[in-house]
Amino acid sequence: GTLDLRYTDNSLETSGEHYDPEEQTGRASIASATLGGKFIPDRAWYFGSLEMILWDMTPTGALATFEGENVRGFGKVTGQIGASWLGVGKYHKNPIEWLNIYTDPFTTPEANARWDSDETIAQAEVSGVLTDNLLWDFQFGTQTLTEEYTPMKGDMSALGHVNLDTGMYTGTDWSIWKRDSDRDQIGTSLSWFLDDHLGSHDLKAGFDYQSTRIEIDGCWTGNPEGQPCSPGLEGFFFMDQADAGGDAVPFMMQVHPGPPPREARGSLPSVFLRDTWRLRPNVSLQLGLRWDQAAWDNDTGREVAKLDMLQPRLGATWDITRDGRTLARASWGRFMHPSFLRLPRLAQEAAETYEFWGSCSMLGAWDQESCLTIARLVGFDAGGFRSDPASWDPVGWFYMDAIGTEPTQVAPDLGPTYADELILSFERELLRRTSLELSFVDKITRDIFDDTCADNYPIPEPGADCSAKTIANIPQAERDYRAWILRFESRALDRLHVLASYTYSEAKGSINWSGLDSIDFDEYPYHFDNRYGYLDNHQRHRIKVNGYVLLPWKLDLAFSGLWASPWRWTPYDDTVEGMLRGWAFVEPRGSREGSNETRLDLQLGKAFDVGRFRIKLIGSVINLLDSENSEAVCEDIEGCGEFALGDAIEWQQPRYFELGLRLEF
Repeated sequence: GTLDLRYTDNSLETSGEHYDPEEQTGRASIASATLGGKFIPDRAWYFGSLEMILWDMTPTGALATFEGENVRGFGKVTGQIGASWLGVGKYHKNPIEWLNIYTDPFTTPEANARWDSDETIAQAEVSGVLTDNLLWDFQFGTQTLTEEYTPMKGDMSALGHVNLDTGMYTGTDWSIWKRDSDRDQIGTSLSWFLDDHLGSHDLKAGFDYQSTRIEIDGCWTGNPEGQPCSPGLEGFFFMDQADAGGDAVPFMMQVHPGPPPREARGSLPSVFLRDTWRLRPNVSLQLGLRWDQAAWDNDTGREVAKLDMLQPRLGATWDITRDGRTLARASWGRFMHPSFLRLPRLAQEAAETYEFWGSCSMLGAWDQESCLTIARLVGFDAGGFRSDPASWDPVGWFYMDAIGTEPTQVAPDLGPTYADELILSFERELLRRTSLELSFVDKITRDIFDDTCADNYPIPEPGADCSAKTIANIPQAERDYRAWILRFESRALDRLHVLASYTYSEAKGSINWSGLDSIDFDEYPYHFDNRYGYLDNHQRHRIKVNGYVLLPWKLDLAFSGLWASPWRWTPYDDTVEGMLRGWAFVEPRGSREGSNETRLDLQLGKAFDVGRFRIKLIGSVINLLDSENSEAVCEDIEGCGEFALGDAIEWQQPRYFELGLRLEF
């Protein structure tokens, strides 16, 4: 068993050009323990682990302290069932609690929010030797995840405000929601070992079936009676302005009639075949074929998508010198991208409406009739009049507009996103337990789907209706990654282990991830122009070094280093006339460079043996070189407050220290 304790706080941090530990206080502690052993000698074993992570942080000028707690545990039982059968059971629990998640100088404590989640995974597996050349495996499992987002005080009747002049959020957070998801899985496989059939074969066939469900329920706060979410229950949120004296005055009211709870279900069957074919003692081939399907029913039970794909895979290994010291490998495969897992959360039929109401007092009106009259004179349609629950505007509010009245739809010909990946490598043992490997990776991702304004499908046009969106394969969306990777690993000395790599790569494309909700390809042409270029993960050169050395006197030194060439960023304009939301790139994606990335961490340990126990004192230095590279810049051509376009707005934290204690028995 083991017990490991780690701790750091701002007293163990150093100041830098852009960081003062006295202005941003915080601390973090980690306690972890493991215990393993046998129930029955040579028949049954157990293993368990428990980890608790606590942290808090008060950023410079913040009005509340962000707090986090994560206590997670894992248990495993293994049993030998007779001479030919093995059973394994696993259980994992992972609850997380975050408090004051928006803490900053512009959010009052009562306007903050909390997020709680609880994940549970249980799995069982049985494998057995049926005959001399047949091996069977069967497994089943379940996963549940509950997420809950609430205002810190949990008061549904409180009204939230944001002041557009000061940027202050007060009152309460405007929303509350809960999301439950679960996944049940069952799978089986059969392996058949054959000799003397043009070489030897390891044939494997398997089937897997997953059933998924996701349920979402949420609404806005600010309902007068403080009722829980229910269909049609109105929530309110206010946008204020500051008068000449700096006091908040009414400007705009948003009203959100709560939608009904939404549930979506899916089924994900998979079948695979694989043959590891040993043609000769030094040459083997891997031939594989996999079929996956993802079918989803939306919140009304209607099937909205059925994506499936055949995915061939090929591989070869050649032991050139027949002694295991010089290897050449090649592989190619098609892989269905897991972005389809996000479909059920967006492909719903229950519509949500967000209404906007203008302040009558802002117009200088004194009653309902004068409010509607003045609003129409200054150019508003003013289609209605109402009051608010707290009489924030004692005169009342006039109707301005509503958005989001149509649910997101799925294109009838939607296909799965996929990636084709080619890997070529050559590995050579240089010395005893020391190797050098050179690899080439070419990965292209196509048929990427995202949501776009409904009228952009199938052909994007200027002025497309954006009251509804359609999820479709975007022809212009693509990603390409190519890299040469040189890896060095050595355990030539028993006391020294070194793993190093150099990567020369290029990551280009028109969308950073295969997901949904991005601002790419929404409105044409604003979100289509300049979208192709260098992606966020593009860094031309990367050098990594990791390892450890065992020193005399029971000392050990571990190290982890990274250097990377500049990351990329793109200037944008969010004030383009005619563009409803998001931003337009004014240059090709990734046209400008940020800064290099540099980091070196060291850990020194000293062990003491006391009877059957080993106690180790641990000290770590994070960012030994005290680098303060910029990690983000202002990308808005209009500037970001006090920062101009291209100015750094986030920096790497300077050097800091961590203390630890480890007990082994």
